[in-house]
Amino acid sequence: MSKVCNFCGNVLNDGDKFCTKCGAVINDNNVSGQNVNTQTNYNAQPNYNVNNNASNGAAVAAMIMGIIGLVFFWAPIIPLILGILALVFGIKGLNASNSLPQNKGKGMGIAGIVCGSIAMIIGFIYTIIWIMAFAFVATEYDTYKNEFNRYYNYDIDLYSTVQTIDQDNVKTILDDYNF
Repeated sequence: MSKVCNFCGNVLNDGDKFCTKCGAVINDNNVSGQNVNTQTNYNAQPNYNVNNNASNGAAVAAMIMGIIGLVFFWAPIIPLILGILALVFGIKGLNASNSLPQNKGKGMGIAGIVCGSIAMIIGFIYTIIWIMAFAFVATEYDTYKNEFNRYYNYDIDLYSTVQTIDQDNVKTILDDYNF
């Protein structure tokens, strides 16, 4: 004997959690163990208690975070964090979609995983580029600062040397060279 949905008369498999025709939740109250060959009631009322509007919040969050991670691919660290979150929520969304009617959210969960993975890879590359750029700028700044200090200190030494020479020493030096 096979199971038959009491709401639509659809023949069910033994492991079904939902009716594949009307989406009704399968439990002991709405399944009959009648023979498939017997007349079924096709005028049965649909089950209005089934939540056909159920959503998969984890899958939605995964897709949104994956897309935002792709948009901010150029920023350091942000796509890495959003990519990891998109992967976690995408996997949770895929697991949750198996218990929802018609596997709601499965596509969004997969999209979140894909976008999150791409955002993580691109974000990792751009984070390395940012680190290298900051390291280059820091070394160039140090080089500029050292050169500036060298010329600045030279000018100060020259100025202090000129100030310490007094008029008598200048006359003596000029007299020595017959000026």
